[in-house]
Amino acid sequence: GCTIAVRSKDTIKLGDEKDLVLCTTERSRTWAIQTPQCFRKDILLDAHHRFREEPGITDDCMLLEKMGEKVRLVEGRYSNIKVTTPEDLSLAEALLEKERR
Repeated sequence: GCTIAVRSKDTIKLGDEKDLVLCTTERSRTWAIQTPQCFRKDILLDAHHRFREEPGITDDCMLLEKMGEKVRLVEGRYSNIKVTTPEDLSLAEALLEKERR
């Protein structure tokens, strides 16, 4: 499988259940995952079937990771944002307007 991703610009920390820092990740190895994510259909369907009751799965890449499959990171663009909040929508509209010029 493969997914579009951008290298993290931020320092990423892992926290515990009390929001205390456990450790700091190595930024040079940290990526922000984007869409699209591409996989062989049979493998992806098998992964969804196997882990359908598993809590905490956040994307299809994670399913393949749990199966021991490799997922390639393909460098994307920072302008390829996820739109999940009203602020994201405003940013997406601004980016689209800039592209139109």
